[in-house]
Amino acid sequence: MTQEYEQFMIAAGDYAKFKRRFDSFCEMCVEELNNNEYVPGVLVKHDGGASMNLTVFDHEFIVRFRLGMIGNEAHGVLAAYRHNEGEKDDFLWHTYFDGRGNVMTTPNARFESSNLNEKDFMKKIVGEISSKHFADLAKDFALQSAVKLPLSGV
Repeated sequence: MTQEYEQFMIAAGDYAKFKRRFDSFCEMCVEELNNNEYVPGVLVKHDGGASMNLTVFDHEFIVRFRLGMIGNEAHGVLAAYRHNEGEKDDFLWHTYFDGRGNVMTTPNARFESSNLNEKDFMKKIVGEISSKHFADLAKDFALQSAVKLPLSGV
């Protein structure tokens, strides 16, 4: 059996376990953020697929789930993007998790303090998304301010 085939068999066998972890995470986000009086206008949608949509600040953000292989060990990957209609989505942030839902900043980290199904991790993801979004807006504003437009009629 080749190493590639062995990795495929491990990934195929583990996919359902990792996907259940992601689905549970999405359900928690829907429950905590939709119709929350402290964050009006926030909408989270998850249709059971491999992504979750978060609408806030009149923008749509997407958290995607993927399964990756590091050697012969499967890892879940969460990646957040800002949706751009008709263009490639802007990558914002990513993290990894193991089969128990333990979150890791790198795939070979062995200890992390958060778990995929803890509210603190949900808050971390929302914070990372908004932080990257606001930083990009600030850069865009700085670039626009730096460009001096000529006065009309000059």
